[in-house]
Amino acid sequence: MKLKETKILLLLSFITTCIISIIPSIGIRYEGDYRFYGFPADIFGLYGNGSYSLAILGLIFDLIFFYVIFLLLSKLFSKLSSQLKNHK
Repeated sequence: MKLKETKILLLLSFITTCIISIIPSIGIRYEGDYRFYGFPADIFGLYGNGSYSLAILGLIFDLIFFYVIFLLLSKLFSKLSSQLKNHK
């Protein structure tokens, strides 16, 4: 894979991670006075007394998770398009 494609997939993964983590029904989880942001792993925690926590491992996991999904989709689309070109 080319470096440009890798950068695009990483940027797309980061943007997706940020957007998904603020969607109320998907990325925000409530536990009493606590709120946790992130999907599938928690990235940011906001507590009732105003303190917060940042989970770096959750952020890395989410980035890798979405990167792998976009990588698989990219390979699938390129394979399908090459088969369609050969079919004609």
